[in-house]
Amino acid sequence: MYEDLTKLLNQLDDGPYGEWIIDKENDGSPEHPLQFPYVHFLNEVVGDLMDTVYHYANNGHDYLFRYDETIQAGGVDIRNIPLKDVDVSSLDGKTVLAMLMMAIREDRFCEGALLEYFENGSIRKWLQRLQEIDNSERT
Repeated sequence: MYEDLTKLLNQLDDGPYGEWIIDKENDGSPEHPLQFPYVHFLNEVVGDLMDTVYHYANNGHDYLFRYDETIQAGGVDIRNIPLKDVDVSSLDGKTVLAMLMMAIREDRFCEGALLEYFENGSIRKWLQRLQEIDNSERT
């Protein structure tokens, strides 16, 4: 069911995932305004993950656009537990997918958030949980 995402597990070993670009050339004057720091993703697995999650959302999994409600309905208190610290071992696929969407959307408002989820192993952990769900449904 989640093979489109779990196949990305093999690509997670191909780091680094991205790098911060910091403007060291401009001084912040009107003539030479500073460019705010941003992340440049180096690994195509990042884009593949984003594309695949949005594909799910646009093809019948519209609950992903209400990811916060979906995660809380799955029993996760995201107001008190950082997403990276959530124990996913008993979560269903719907909740894990919503966590992936939340991580992607979070990056739109907090530059570097998605890179951190890749680097701290959260993305791997979530994809592994989806793989476990797929494996249990096959048996």
